[in-house]
Amino acid sequence: MTVASAVRGALATGATLVLYLAQPQPARAQTAGAQDGAPVLEEITVSARKVTEKLQDVPISITALTANDIEAHGAQNLSGIARLTPNLTVDSTAAVSGSSVASTIFIRGIGQTDFTLNSDPGVGVYIDGVYLARSVGSLLDLVDIQSVEVLRGPQGTLFGKNTVGGALNVTSRPPQAQGGGEIEFEAGNFARHNVKARVDAPISDTLLTSLSFAALNEDGYQRRILQPDSPELGNVDRVVARGRALWTPTSEFTVDYIMDYSRGREQSVPQSVLTIVPTTGAPFLPAAAGLIPGTSSTLRPQFAGQFSSADLFNGTFISKDPDSTYYGGPSRSDFNIWGNSLTLAYDLGGVQLKSITAFRRLTSNFARDSLSSPFLVADTYDNYLDKQWSQEFQLSGRLPDNWGNYVAGVYYLGETGFDSNLVATSIGNLLSGGAVDDRNLSAFAQTNVNLSEKLGATAGVRYTNERKEFSPGYEGAPQTFQSSANGLGLGLPPVVPLVVPGNYSTTTGHVDFTVSLQYHLTDGLMSYVSYSTGFKSGGFSQRIGPSAQSPLAAPPSFRPETVGVAELGLKWLGLGNRLRLNGDVFHTNYKDMQITPIFEGIGPVTRNAGNAEIIGGELDFAFAPERHWDFSGGLGFLTTRYKSLTPETLADLNLDGTPVLTLHSRLAKSPHTSANLTAAHHWDLPQNNQLTLSVDGSYTSKLFNDVLNSTELERPNLFLLGGSLTFNTADKKWLVSARGTNLTDKRYIIAGNAERYAANIGYTQATYARGREYWLEIKRSF
Repeated sequence: MTVASAVRGALATGATLVLYLAQPQPARAQTAGAQDGAPVLEEITVSARKVTEKLQDVPISITALTANDIEAHGAQNLSGIARLTPNLTVDSTAAVSGSSVASTIFIRGIGQTDFTLNSDPGVGVYIDGVYLARSVGSLLDLVDIQSVEVLRGPQGTLFGKNTVGGALNVTSRPPQAQGGGEIEFEAGNFARHNVKARVDAPISDTLLTSLSFAALNEDGYQRRILQPDSPELGNVDRVVARGRALWTPTSEFTVDYIMDYSRGREQSVPQSVLTIVPTTGAPFLPAAAGLIPGTSSTLRPQFAGQFSSADLFNGTFISKDPDSTYYGGPSRSDFNIWGNSLTLAYDLGGVQLKSITAFRRLTSNFARDSLSSPFLVADTYDNYLDKQWSQEFQLSGRLPDNWGNYVAGVYYLGETGFDSNLVATSIGNLLSGGAVDDRNLSAFAQTNVNLSEKLGATAGVRYTNERKEFSPGYEGAPQTFQSSANGLGLGLPPVVPLVVPGNYSTTTGHVDFTVSLQYHLTDGLMSYVSYSTGFKSGGFSQRIGPSAQSPLAAPPSFRPETVGVAELGLKWLGLGNRLRLNGDVFHTNYKDMQITPIFEGIGPVTRNAGNAEIIGGELDFAFAPERHWDFSGGLGFLTTRYKSLTPETLADLNLDGTPVLTLHSRLAKSPHTSANLTAAHHWDLPQNNQLTLSVDGSYTSKLFNDVLNSTELERPNLFLLGGSLTFNTADKKWLVSARGTNLTDKRYIIAGNAERYAANIGYTQATYARGREYWLEIKRSF
């Protein structure tokens, strides 16, 4: 029996089982409570359905991580939580960007590898109820965070905006009424020296405030062979701050204001060249070497006399060591991120009103040398600005006679910005990019109904109207390709207009829904079956390469994509609340899926690839067998396949003329198996102090880092080991911990770009993850 048929059978059987269990059943004995002194698992509450509920009562596949979980595993930013979550991949950069804060997030095989303003993420990231619209800036540093909820599957009813794969729901720590604070120092390899501080300063009984600050610094991990005095690529040099004020003038009314700020001045992420293929048919590499009549070498002036044209083709610059590179071009990843939100909540008795108003602004400049060599072949520069305004109104309450609860509301998001994208090549400059003006307006409602003491149902619907407007251009001028001396030597026109200037727009109206049945077989065991949908609107590609059709009448466009997911799950809390097992299986129909890059010449664009099927499941567990031991972990499995492909996918061809993408291709960032396990042992020390040893491991099977399944960018089976040894005083005022991640020093690819196919530039480049890290942490609470 195949995995697919097994999951389909499980879904069908589960649906039948839930319907059967809806009938009156004989009474069952309740699970016995924990004995006196025996350990119990911490009760976890989540806000996955816009109301506070117990994790075990929510019919959604969720991995919920507390601040203690995040700290114990040394997770510095959102990429660290992937080690703790089945069927989640989070990479700390996006291909062809060079940015150190452009996340690439996939849940259950659905996400997006592109970072441009025109490419929406497939997994929504939310901080304190506010959606982060762009990949750039969404790699949140986990400073002063209370919890992270990973919601798997489309959350199109309550979250709505671009949550076709799922959502990461991040909550920061609220101010504390008792006052106090903490200061923390970290020192480790890569010259790590981090300082974090937090102060809780209540102004009065009704006005609580807090302020947190972090200065994060680490050396890079890829040295530049040709520029030994230059900073290494991949460093960390940033500050993060958050201020919060919580005012409760009455027991019914709450005002919550949050301000956050991040600033970074960093080098580009590491860039390693894996292959050089000058026979793609495009002239970029031969022209850079000056081998074509009318062209001259583009060896950068500072390296004159050190290399010959032959070095471009003989493998000199191919990376044999992930920690070193022949990188010779521009390097920067600068960003300023500022956000604030105001949440007003008013309790009218049986009805609660909530308003979430937010404004966020991001500016970023990042650049990369795509061939990582002393020759100019293709350097990229991005000047990036994004501003977003959002407003959400919620109305929630309980139904009469304890029938359940409901939530309804409206949501608005306005977004403007531009990405001026320069690609400097060996034959000329591609002046790409443009400005966006997007609007999203939606209305939603969901109710959770108790049909009987044991049976419940959920039904929700959301209508979205989204308009996207794109004005292609570069720094206020039209998109053009401007030939260099080499380009003129090849007979290219001095200037080639790429697309007819104008404002191009598309509008999408869409209805998403979710339905589920939940049945409590016992007090500790709940089963559910659900069906949910989600969508991501269409748009336009900003990168347009010169072609025989230049200028294009309109920029390349793509249609909306949709998903529908059937899911069957079980949630069990037993053994006296010492063991928690939450598992599910699911089947996803993925239609008109948007993928990037599809190369049209040298222009990587987003296109609709066709339809796909994703089948899999997850299991999360936590176990406290006795007071000195804790265990937790998870298991995920995925099977992905294309069911059909669109004609647009034929744009990418192998050098023999066959299509790169076929029905046998796998979806990007989608390992068949992912697993994690953490074991912690606690020793009781004199005077009630405590010492804890924690060891964690995570495993992912082979995956492809790009949609084209390029073999060079394939990541083989990977096992990562981490751990910590932590001393806590009895009064919790002192913590000293030695921590480490990737202790076996695995070197693996997290992002990459293959342009060694027909008519491409002729290279493959990759970014490797940071190697072994270890550090000492000292924290003082007061």
